[in-house]
Amino acid sequence: GDDRDYADRDDASRERRATGWSLRQAVKTRLAQLATVFCELRDRAAYDAKDDDRRRERREQRFRELVDDYVRRDDDSYDDLEPTLARHSAFAALPDARRRAIFADKLRSLRDERARRPARSSRWTPYAVPDDDRWAPAVEGPEPPPKRRRSSEG
Repeated sequence: GDDRDYADRDDASRERRATGWSLRQAVKTRLAQLATVFCELRDRAAYDAKDDDRRRERREQRFRELVDDYVRRDDDSYDDLEPTLARHSAFAALPDARRRAIFADKLRSLRDERARRPARSSRWTPYAVPDDDRWAPAVEGPEPPPKRRRSSEG
């Protein structure tokens, strides 16, 4: 193996000498090759970093969907739901601190949603028919009351 490597180098050296290569040309070629390799490595590292970010975002999105499925009220606690959530692969894909942060975001959004909704009245109010739309004997409304049936009709 080593003898062949030396023979290949000797052949390459002879070829360079025969074509009139100089050290200056060799350095120029080497710099261009190094620049190409550097650019390829840099581009690969940038691609890998973007790929890692996409994977992380996908894992977080899967956990958000899991939390959306299980958390319905803003008084749910992480410690109570943790055993249920732990049965899913999306739970194991994230570190504990990130899981807790996503859970807290969900609770915050539920609280904000509840704050935006109008408060429910404690008394029952009929929303189906407004007061001015009901029939009253003194006022003719949109519909007359049903006629009484006589007991003989039947």
